Amino acid sequence: MNRDPASEIVTDENRTHIIHLGPIQPTIEYPTTPFGSKNLRFQKQWYGLYDWLEYSETKDAMFCFYCRVFDKLVACGKTEFIEKGCKNWKSALGKEGKLLGHSHSRSHQLASERVAFVRSGKAGIDVRLSEAASQ
Repeated sequence: MNRDPASEIVTDENRTHIIHLGPIQPTIEYPTTPFGSKNLRFQKQWYGLYDWLEYSETKDAMFCFYCRVFDKLVACGKTEFIEKGCKNWKSALGKEGKLLGHSHSRSHQLASERVAFVRSGKAGIDVRLSEAASQ
């Protein structure tokens, strides 16, 4: 099975399975993107800083695993880390960086809590009701 966060479809039926598979974190030779006079790229070390971080080989972009699997259930308004992917390597890290900013967003925190519940076997009532309704 070839997984990619840009094309993987999450449904109520497969959400738990995808959560148990975990984020898509390939370690490849990442392509470079010109930023002014520099060529920048995604860095595999970022996986260690943000366990929710995913990389799409097809889009050469970062995604948020937590928000991607619970997108509709946490009403995430921004699609950058869910649908489009974030490619701003220059502003990825730091106090004002995209990764830190996303990790502090309310929707990300809600999605993170839900992933933790599913992984512990104690899915929240809204997740259980949604799964029951789909069955």
